[in-house]
Amino acid sequence: MIPAKMPEFQQDDTFRLIFWRKTKEKNVIKTTENTPNKTGKNGTVNDTVNDDDAKKQVLFCVRQNPKYTLDKIAKKTGYSRRTVTRQMKVLQDTGIIKRIGSPKAGYWEVML
Repeated sequence: MIPAKMPEFQQDDTFRLIFWRKTKEKNVIKTTENTPNKTGKNGTVNDTVNDDDAKKQVLFCVRQNPKYTLDKIAKKTGYSRRTVTRQMKVLQDTGIIKRIGSPKAGYWEVML
């Protein structure tokens, strides 16, 4: 990080006070020479989430409070809402959890 500059005071017919933010370093060259070739389960440029860890954390949250919403589970686990949605679908498809009631007022039931 490049440190922020001191505030500047400018005066003409009016006055202006300029505050500077810290910025990330510029002109950093990223290389991929030592980056291993990703070919396998997580063969994308942006690493995908480890499915087993995500499922365990999502299931733990559902057991902790069956009325948690997808947003609340995402916040608790630190995963994105999309990842939580995908993991909940996998858990539902495999029969591990089941949604009881409406999407708004319902709750999750763990079948294990």
